[in-house]
Amino acid sequence: PVVSPQLVYDGIPRGDLEQRELRLSVLSEEGFWENILLGEVGIRLRDLDLAQEKMGWFALGSRGHGTL
Repeated sequence: PVVSPQLVYDGIPRGDLEQRELRLSVLSEEGFWENILLGEVGIRLRDLDLAQEKMGWFALGSRGHGTL
């Protein structure tokens, strides 16, 4: 399934946002106790135009890999 979350950063100074990273992890849909990490990605907010909506694909990697 495609996930399309919306994040709103009202009240956080732009300089603070540009120093942050959004971490996204994708887990399997197994039982609650058996979720398996399928991949993850780190998205540096300074690399995005925060004044514009961002739609796109991000490559998932294993822990420590796949950072954009």
